[in-house]
Amino acid sequence: MLDIEQLCKPVSDESPCGADLEYDAAFLALEQAAQPKAEQQFGDTVIAAEGPDWRTVRSQAIELFGRTKDLRICVHLIRANLALEGFRSLADGLGLVREMCARYWDGLFPLLDADYDNDPMMRMNALSSLAHAEAGLADVRNSAVGKARGVAFQVKSFEYALNPSLVPEGMAVPSDAELRGFLADLESAEPGSLEALSRVKSEADQLQTWLNEQVGSDRAADLKPLRDVCGYVVKQVKAVAGSDSGDATTDADGAADGGVGAAGLALGAAGNRDEAIRQLEKLCDLLERTDPANPGPLFIRRGIRLLRMNFIDIIRDLSPESLQQIEHQAGLPRE
Repeated sequence: MLDIEQLCKPVSDESPCGADLEYDAAFLALEQAAQPKAEQQFGDTVIAAEGPDWRTVRSQAIELFGRTKDLRICVHLIRANLALEGFRSLADGLGLVREMCARYWDGLFPLLDADYDNDPMMRMNALSSLAHAEAGLADVRNSAVGKARGVAFQVKSFEYALNPSLVPEGMAVPSDAELRGFLADLESAEPGSLEALSRVKSEADQLQTWLNEQVGSDRAADLKPLRDVCGYVVKQVKAVAGSDSGDATTDADGAADGGVGAAGLALGAAGNRDEAIRQLEKLCDLLERTDPANPGPLFIRRGIRLLRMNFIDIIRDLSPESLQQIEHQAGLPRE
């Protein structure tokens, strides 16, 4: 589980996002560790191809967050955790991306292109790799959903069950009954598993919505392939939780298809801000599923966004015309 608050701590008061480490030796070492090794042959000796050294990738990425705030490093960390911890880790990874963007949008690396109206293309390219069939999306498909009673399934098993045309020739695919039985066993062995699996899709939808609002849907990274794959798991989760309604996927502009139904909405006392935000997000999911005409989620999500801001950013967002006066009264330097 990622310590999002720790990873998002400012590098320093003077430079919250630190420096651009794109050409730093440590960043280049991270990029190298994240590359798979091709098969090699030396005479009669053949060295098999190997995947990336994900443990090294993870440790190097976490260390670099102490020096910089960079979406490219977030992506490496997400992919490493998918390989090491499985599908459920994706929720924290996507949550980290959203939190980094919300806190540090102006100074986050890679920087916006000031010469082209703050074009976010470099950032969107980094995030788009999470939905690329040969990069992050492959990691998601191959990630483990869990293990119960000695049985384990990868995400792609859920995808194939709902899309028989995608099944590679000769591959056996579990039935819906097998997948749902597995999920029921998983929830019995590890209570809260269904909620955790659903949260992945919810986080993917929320990140897409945030990006669409921030830069416009025409410039935002298209995470639909990633959200679709997550939706295949949620479809079976809903069936087990007794709330199997609608399609496996929805648009980010509509319902965030990430909950386990009204019966699974357990809102207790929040222990910190992140827990409170998660509960508000669950409430939005519930309202969007059960009362689509209710405008409440629009205002709640607006409030969630403000919760992640400091006072000056809130004024800049809600009443930009008042910002200069407040900065003057507070004796703050103008940006």
